[in-house]
Amino acid sequence: YKTYDYRVRSYRKRCRSPMYYFDKNLFKSFVEYIIDEVNLKIIRYETIKGDHIAKNSKEFINILKQLKYLNENQIVHGDLRLYNMVFNHSDPSSSSLIDFDYCGIANKGNYPEGIIKVPDGIRTKSMLKGEQMNVESDITCMIACMDYFTSNNNKWKKCQELLKKNKYVKAIKVLEN
Repeated sequence: YKTYDYRVRSYRKRCRSPMYYFDKNLFKSFVEYIIDEVNLKIIRYETIKGDHIAKNSKEFINILKQLKYLNENQIVHGDLRLYNMVFNHSDPSSSSLIDFDYCGIANKGNYPEGIIKVPDGIRTKSMLKGEQMNVESDITCMIACMDYFTSNNNKWKKCQELLKKNKYVKAIKVLEN
């Protein structure tokens, strides 16, 4: 395994999103969130073991549960791509989303200006233009990440179709079976 140690990451100014408190049972990697009066956001993580390539569909289950939790609470990750997902092959339930510095409230905050297209993900038009954050962009980016693994696999295709309809629970069940 490659070990990604995100012990302390801090962001100034480009991180304009308010502080969020995530479900710590679902987002096991988070230890605490701290913000001070000068707009410094520090996120502490436990060590996350894994890499950015999933070996099987079960490794996506916890990622989809996390995305479901975020989107149901009107929180947009804002930077969904493979490098912001860590897949643990020996313990798929500890696979996790990471890097929440572009995170914001759906339909209230805007994407940061200057987001560039990256080779391992997709950027929607609203992201590239710095427009209002929306859940649909997160879903579009997640589907694009899953495309990397799908080829002609019917399980992946069915899961993607369910995600397009915001049916997370059914999509997760498809991957579990």
